[in-house]
Amino acid sequence: MIGSILILHNSSQSLGASPLAFMNLLHSFKQIFNKIVQRSGGQSKHLLAGLDKLEEARRTVDVLSRNAGEQKALLKQKKQEANAALVEITRSVEQKAERKQEVEALQAKCAED
Repeated sequence: MIGSILILHNSSQSLGASPLAFMNLLHSFKQIFNKIVQRSGGQSKHLLAGLDKLEEARRTVDVLSRNAGEQKALLKQKKQEANAALVEITRSVEQKAERKQEVEALQAKCAED
């Protein structure tokens, strides 16, 4: 970098440029550069804040997706348990109906005897 500065300075000496003029040029360039950085800094802060919000939304979606997956698995398990209970209830009702028929048949037979 210093080599480039020396080449620039030496090439401008033939045109009558002094070291003070060169320093003034560098100082002006620095001021202009700093103003450009400050102006774009506001946009950068705004964009970074937007990126932070997007990252937060992504994390929230990940958490909600994991919770939904867990809830889905739990729902599947509960549904299987409910189906098993329904089968058991149906079997119990059928057995009760069969017993009732047997009792009625025995009562009818006892009434005949």
